[in-house]
Amino acid sequence: MKNGTYQYAIKMSAPIGPRHGKLELTVLGETAGGFLTLFSKRLPITGGSCRGDTLTFSGEMETLLYPLPYTAEGTVSEQAVRMVFHTAKGRFPAEGTAVTADERKKQES
Repeated sequence: MKNGTYQYAIKMSAPIGPRHGKLELTVLGETAGGFLTLFSKRLPITGGSCRGDTLTFSGEMETLLYPLPYTAEGTVSEQAVRMVFHTAKGRFPAEGTAVTADERKKQES
C-alpha cells in the first residue's frame, strides 16, 4: 500500500444484523493509524501496521450497551478492505470499498 490517507465504507456482519460504518486509514511506511466509525461512534485505531496488503490494528468499539475491545486483521488495497474483528463476544467479518473524493465531498456538504 502506498503512503496516504484512505476511506472505506464498511459493512460488518454481526449477530443482530449488518452494521455499516467507515474506516479512515492513514498509511506511512509500515505504520497504519486512523479511525473506525461503528455504532455511530468515531474512535481511534491503535497499534496499526500495513505490510504489503496485510493490515492489522486494534481499538475499542462502543455499542449501545458496553465498550468492546478488539483486534483486527485482514487485507487492504486502494479499492477495498476485508477484515475480521476479534472480540470477547466473537469474530466479526467486515468488508468495504473505497470512498472516492467526490463521495467524500458530498458527505461533507
